[in-house]
Amino acid sequence: MITPLAQLQSMLHVEYTSIDGDQFQVALFEPFTQEEITALAKLFPQQQLPGELRELLAFARGFDFWGIEEISFSTIAKDYDELFPFALQLAGDDLGNFWLLDINKDGKLGCVFFVCHDPGVVIKQANDLTEFIFQVHEFGQKMQHSTLNTVQEIVVYNVWTEHNSLLDHAMAKDSNDVALREFAAQLPEHFSIGDLRGKPNQAGFAFGHAEEDPIRHETLYLWGIERKERKGFLQKIFHL
Repeated sequence: MITPLAQLQSMLHVEYTSIDGDQFQVALFEPFTQEEITALAKLFPQQQLPGELRELLAFARGFDFWGIEEISFSTIAKDYDELFPFALQLAGDDLGNFWLLDINKDGKLGCVFFVCHDPGVVIKQANDLTEFIFQVHEFGQKMQHSTLNTVQEIVVYNVWTEHNSLLDHAMAKDSNDVALREFAAQLPEHFSIGDLRGKPNQAGFAFGHAEEDPIRHETLYLWGIERKERKGFLQKIFHL
């Protein structure tokens, strides 16, 4: 299985073409020193860096790529901590939306998610860091037709407008899925559930209607999301 470092190295001599017709390449940022790696590890769950992240940081702390905010392998996410208690902020889109690499409580690297604030949606972007770096490569080749662009421009709004992206609380409590049933039992009845366990890339759920903070399962990709009733026209006028 290819590592994040190997995927990045495979892109270094590729010449990409921007939508403006300009040629560009991956521009690496300087690597972390051993002291910086040690300091970052102390901030991680279990105070350890996964080996694949450690070797990546020893090669480069990130890279610049046309059309994307700089990509970082060391920026700890400060927003959306209810959704992702610990994550690395890999990149942003200049609009306040971010690609986050989830880190579990044991300090292991998880999936990459695109978190959009307007509309408020979580999308599974990639199964792991290697795949995300490959998707950056694909963006350089396909631009508007790439997976990254599709998630930003199309999938986010599809998930936002779907009414079935969240599981009903009552149905979850009666589910044959033990983990789902037990998680639902811990949630208030006015919460629904976002379930991205084992789901394919581009699956997601909306959280933007909620006023209460989301509740994340301790180890699984399950989220409790407050269910807000969408008011009708007369209800809005008369504040019913």
